[in-house]
Amino acid sequence: MRGGHPAHEARDIRWHPSQTKVELPDGRLQITLQLNNLVDIRTEILRHHPDARARVES
Repeated sequence: MRGGHPAHEARDIRWHPSQTKVELPDGRLQITLQLNNLVDIRTEILRHHPDARARVES
């Protein structure tokens, strides 16, 4: 998954059963997951592209 825009690459990945995806006006893709923690999924997300970000919101 190297070389493309991270939103295009992430679009086809099923990260978690709870996920929702929103296409943002600037071309980014917002993926929301309902998780108990960010430990396992954070590494998986960040390894796909250097511009990917993972954050916790309460």
